Amino acid sequence: VGLSVIQGAKIAGAATIVAVDPNEGKHPLAERFGATHTATLDTLDDTKNLLTAGQGFDYTFEVVGKSAAISTAWNITRRGGDVIVVGAGAADDNWEMNAFSLLFDGKTLKSSLYGESDLKREVPRFVDLWRAGRLDIDGLITRRIRFEELGDAIRALEKGDVVRQVVIFD
Repeated sequence: VGLSVIQGAKIAGAATIVAVDPNEGKHPLAERFGATHTATLDTLDDTKNLLTAGQGFDYTFEVVGKSAAISTAWNITRRGGDVIVVGAGAADDNWEMNAFSLLFDGKTLKSSLYGESDLKREVPRFVDLWRAGRLDIDGLITRRIRFEELGDAIRALEKGDVVRQVVIFD
């Protein structure tokens, strides 16, 4: 999901795109898809300070689906900026914000279910972007597997060895 958000930001014309991932091994992949900078959670504040003079980012996208990630996104967003939650979280993972900060930080929290797409309009647009070489769908597929390999595929996802796997039915 994060790589798709990076591509969307690039297509939308974002000049600076920061990908945050604790697994530094995934940073080159994020850069390949359009990230201009990468950070881990440990280096995120330094990256924010370097790129925004400490003000924070205009837009942040949370793609993990965890309350801790929403808090991180909130904290690195500038006053008046937008935090967009894309990750599908668990029903029992609550995110808390005090009323004072909610009002005086002036930030907006938005959800984005499937990118808020109108599929009749967006799918042809995505195909056009793909045909023009501006949307890399093929690069999101790490490997193709057979149904019998599902167990191995799940382990590979858990270890972070793959981005996406496509099941081929013969």
